[in-house]
Amino acid sequence: DRPRLAAAIDTVIAGEDAKRHRGEYRFVRRDGLIVWAQLTISLLRDPAGHAVQLVIMEDITEIKRLEASLHAAEVRFTRLRESGLLGISYQSNGTIIEANDAFLRLVGCSREEMLALKIKLSDVTPPEYAQGDENAREEVRARGVSSIYEKEFVRKDGRRVAVLVGQVAAEGPAYGSIGFALDITGRKEVEMERARALRELHEGIRARDDFLAIAAHELRGPLTPILTQVTSLLELVARRKEPIDPDWLARQLEPARRSVHHLEELIDTLLDVSRLTVGHL
Repeated sequence: DRPRLAAAIDTVIAGEDAKRHRGEYRFVRRDGLIVWAQLTISLLRDPAGHAVQLVIMEDITEIKRLEASLHAAEVRFTRLRESGLLGISYQSNGTIIEANDAFLRLVGCSREEMLALKIKLSDVTPPEYAQGDENAREEVRARGVSSIYEKEFVRKDGRRVAVLVGQVAAEGPAYGSIGFALDITGRKEVEMERARALRELHEGIRARDDFLAIAAHELRGPLTPILTQVTSLLELVARRKEPIDPDWLARQLEPARRSVHHLEELIDTLLDVSRLTVGHL
């Protein structure tokens, strides 16, 4: 800052700038710390007419730090507002006074409508969410910020958009509020799809259990005559000493053969159903 300060001193000595200069300059302290000072340089003259400089220094380091922090915050907010990721609106008495493009897309309104003060928060909010908005306004009036909550916007075309919203006071409760809205329609659709898939899974499990209960009952049907016939033949073989007539034995085993065939058909059907369940049929 030295050339700028030297030029300012020369200007004052030359009698320009109303013989006074005020400017902000950086100085290096003895410990190496950079500080900001506002200098007021005035020109006085001694009785001999020689120029004497009167310099008043005011430490403005903290002010500069706050200005830099505020500027950085404004830059971040501007980037957020212009990014399109978050809908931001300024509301006063329920009317949208200012909004970024992301918010206007959410509610399906034009900037011309906003400038004409035609966008009312109540018009783009379904009735079932009106109480939530009122609760948020009460929180803003009471403590300057509302809780985050979910609601929907209803566009002019009737389509609803799920959003996550919140509000903060703008300078003070009497000056309206700044609203933030994040589009969560995609997340809601995923949640609904997950719920539908889970419901179908539960229904499938219940249907499978019902089927297995019926299948178990059906499978017991052919087993009963097989077990009865085989048990009867085993008892007969244990008692008889002479050979058993093959023709007679074949007639006795025929019901068992039919039952085994029926059982085989039931098992094939069960396997087909299991393949259908896993998508292999």
